[in-house]
Amino acid sequence: MLFLLTGFSSIVISAVIAMLLPVYYQASSMIFPARTSSIILNESGVNRGNISDFGEVEEAEQLLQIMDSEVLKMMVIGKYDLFGHYGIDPKSKYARSKILQKYNSRIDIKRTKYNSIQISAIDHEPIMAADLANSIISFTDSVKNKMIRDRAEASLPMVEQEYLRLEKEIQEIMDTLHRFQDSGVVGEWERASLHEAYSVAINNLDRETAKKLEQRIAINGKYGDEFDILKRRRDINVDQFYRIRSLRNQFLNDSRLSIPQQFVVDYAMIPDKKSYPVRWLIVTGTTVGVLLIVLFLLVYKELIRSKIIDALGSD
Repeated sequence: MLFLLTGFSSIVISAVIAMLLPVYYQASSMIFPARTSSIILNESGVNRGNISDFGEVEEAEQLLQIMDSEVLKMMVIGKYDLFGHYGIDPKSKYARSKILQKYNSRIDIKRTKYNSIQISAIDHEPIMAADLANSIISFTDSVKNKMIRDRAEASLPMVEQEYLRLEKEIQEIMDTLHRFQDSGVVGEWERASLHEAYSVAINNLDRETAKKLEQRIAINGKYGDEFDILKRRRDINVDQFYRIRSLRNQFLNDSRLSIPQQFVVDYAMIPDKKSYPVRWLIVTGTTVGVLLIVLFLLVYKELIRSKIIDALGSD
């Protein structure tokens, strides 16, 4: 009789408690990280992958760190006024710690074994739950793109300065080379040909041609080495210029970057069914737990009673 009465009382009490518990809804979104963090414009960058490639573990961990950053959390908190939503006075003591603690208890982000990232949000309002899960996706793009833009904008002036310096230096070298060429200065191989042509003119007793060639040989003897040095400097600078130009273009592109940093598999939908609490489970679990405790106490009581009777009988 006691067992039945206890079971019935447990069912009633746990059912009342379960009915009084607040209702929460859960919404989930799922993404895959993108392979690259920027659009590739130069050949050296192609080896890093294409923007249509899925990311690997490293990219997934990077996104997880961004999603767990306080910067992103405060962006979500500010957009949806979670201070007011959770009833926390933003001017109260430890308000920031309280709101972040509440946020962390309502948001769960984890990487799956398939390298996707699942974002789950719970709230007593189904629309808010979906909004929270989806906003993390958009704010992740915002935060990561801003990080890339800030880095590019910080590096761009230095790259731009080197780009302009090389461009100016190459132009000055080209102007000097053109002046040398106008004066009859030629390259190393052409100078060797001048000597051969001079020998042929001497052998043919062509004094006029030999005299012209002798003048050109004299000019090349005076300025030929400097001409060769300038050509080598030009070739080195041109190679550096093309590399700096590719880097400059990359930074220019990154400074205007605004692309998705993940592939969205599922956006969070507004849940139409509560997730917590599971009332039947609370009632069942509580009732079974109470009955097991009562059963244990009854058995224990019976064992104590038997020991007492045995003790009295032996006396």
